Amino acid sequence: MFKFIHTADWQLGKSFSSFDGDLPALLRNARVDVIRKIADAARAFGTSHVLVAGDVWEHEFPTDATIKQPLDILSACDDLTWMLLPGNHDPVRPNNLWDRLLRFGPPANVHPLLEPAPYRIREDVYVLPAPWTSKAPGRDQTIWMNSAETPPDALRIGLAHGSVVEFSGDASQSAAISDARASEAALDYLALGDWHGKQEVSRNVWYSGTPEPDRFKNNDPGWCLGVEVFGPGIEAAVTPIQTKTFHWLQSEIDVTSVDEPSDAMTTVIPDGLSRRETLMRLRLTGLCNLSQRSRWQARLSEVAASLAHLDVDWSNLQRLHRADDLDSIDQGGSLRRTADELSRMVDDTSLDLDRRGQAQHALDLLFTWVVDEDSEDA
Repeated sequence: MFKFIHTADWQLGKSFSSFDGDLPALLRNARVDVIRKIADAARAFGTSHVLVAGDVWEHEFPTDATIKQPLDILSACDDLTWMLLPGNHDPVRPNNLWDRLLRFGPPANVHPLLEPAPYRIREDVYVLPAPWTSKAPGRDQTIWMNSAETPPDALRIGLAHGSVVEFSGDASQSAAISDARASEAALDYLALGDWHGKQEVSRNVWYSGTPEPDRFKNNDPGWCLGVEVFGPGIEAAVTPIQTKTFHWLQSEIDVTSVDEPSDAMTTVIPDGLSRRETLMRLRLTGLCNLSQRSRWQARLSEVAASLAHLDVDWSNLQRLHRADDLDSIDQGGSLRRTADELSRMVDDTSLDLDRRGQAQHALDLLFTWVVDEDSEDA
């Protein structure tokens, strides 16, 4: 029996440039800090071996600091052995990060697996790696595992990166991995990277997913896998171990029958989550009048202040006409005339969606300002 941690898709150095303020740096740091969580998971699981199934780095040419700082963490975890596989984001090519890493001198406990050749962990345990050597190899890079020679009774663990045919469809001209590879190559376990969520593909074939989520996708990211391999014909025991710091949530709320926005928000942000480490993408649908929309905007503004990030899609929200909404705005005055014109533009289907959206936003601001003024006067 052999125990190890299966992880993948660290993508160190990812920029997260679509976000503002301090958040990109916090997300980048979380991807480095998760290495310590994986180390803790390995110790708790009772193993000293960690297999990383590709895309250790996000780019081929990261800064020296992006290479060196994670290596320093791996070196400090010197009770563990780390095996790193190049993936499609960080393939083995001349003068890219792997050459630089070798020039730095990798720590003694860090082993880049840069060639498709059996790597002996113990006399009875071999890893069969399939490193990427270009971004578009045009072939299944795991084929060589079928003929890889190992001692007769040794455990054979495949380490690969990419989509299996089952996930990618008929991809004969791509790097899609045969969904029969584990059986054809007599693998006791095939550790895969590339799919960012935890996923069992078939018996003894798993994606670990990324240990730190990096996108709004409900595919169960944020884990590493504790794996126990027993031998030919025996199903491996796989234990998911949560590692994530940030939570990326997607949700949708139909506001039509919602009386109180605060109540609705409690249903989409689970109890126990640290809001300052939660990113949310929220889609609002249904019908609401100006007054209800104003309450939603006020509540979501409060929520946004406590979250790491909140992105609200208002585009599918339809306005319910209610005369008394506009009646609260400066009867007969210039504000009311402006509100009437904006309301007409919102409902004018001859205008493009951008102009109608801008008109809706201006009407929302005007209505909110009037409500706030009235509240202060009261």
